[in-house]
Amino acid sequence: MRKRNLVLLLMLTTLVVAIAVLVIIKKDHPEYCTAQDYSSTVIYPDYMEQIGVVQHRESFAYTPFPYPSSEWMNFYSFDDDGVVIVHRQKEDKFFYNAVTIAQYALASWHDFTLTGDPSYKRSFLANANYLFNNYQQIDEDEVAYPYYFRFDNYGGIEPPWYSAMAQGNALSALAHLYRLKPSKGLEVRMRHIKNFMKRPINEGGSAAKTPEGYAWVAEYAISPTPYVLNGFVFSIMGLVDYLSVFPEDTETQDYLNDLLSTLKNTIELYDTGTWLLYDRYKPKYVSLRYLEFQTIQSYQLYEITRDRFFLKMFEKWKSYYYDCIKKHSDT
Repeated sequence: MRKRNLVLLLMLTTLVVAIAVLVIIKKDHPEYCTAQDYSSTVIYPDYMEQIGVVQHRESFAYTPFPYPSSEWMNFYSFDDDGVVIVHRQKEDKFFYNAVTIAQYALASWHDFTLTGDPSYKRSFLANANYLFNNYQQIDEDEVAYPYYFRFDNYGGIEPPWYSAMAQGNALSALAHLYRLKPSKGLEVRMRHIKNFMKRPINEGGSAAKTPEGYAWVAEYAISPTPYVLNGFVFSIMGLVDYLSVFPEDTETQDYLNDLLSTLKNTIELYDTGTWLLYDRYKPKYVSLRYLEFQTIQSYQLYEITRDRFFLKMFEKWKSYYYDCIKKHSDT
């Protein structure tokens, strides 16, 4: 009886918070699908329509970004080994960013599986091997990929700072590397990355609890935690990819199930009924591009879990996406 009352209390708390967030959003953010957002976004409607019928489902299912690796040349620079680097204007310096490196590796792997072009495989190997060889040792059985630049949002986050999304993206890229070139060293590295994801924020890690008491891994491992949606889902995908090569790790499977339960129980806090919110700190609308790949991720979650909750989520978010495209393509 006590457990049932606790569950009902958690559900009521979530509903009250969701209503409060929506009231704030409607007051402070009257626009979301803006013409500027639409014009500055690369739209891939055909890509969205292909979901569920792509032949290379294994390599496709967890690729984070819905555009080919060749287009990264328009946004980033590369070192002499072909590893993607990020130029930050504020510091006027180039940085190795684990998230960018892992996502470029995944985009390259996806393109290689679709085309067989060896240049994509070389790009994947260069960037995945960088992640294998460059990390920070946190503890005897934990490693991480810190950010070495200051992040100005959320009151400012001083380097080095940590993100579950960085660890999750790295796990996704390294899982493909493991399938290609399995080794004990790579297995140990991946297990150590996974271990760090479970370290609590107050102990220097990225794991937290939501205000409702659900398990969370934070894109921005700070307190108070902003509970960013897309980083949370990327982190979940990383654990999915990790378990795809180490399915015997039942403890991590249980942890993944807890995180999926968190997503199902809190997703309404991010869904306004017409668009998605980025976080719970000072809620703001996501961009059209963010909506695009979060919609794709919702279908990926359905493919992973076969839980129709995520399929319904996909159909709902896809309607937001196409409503926005239609709104501006007709003008």
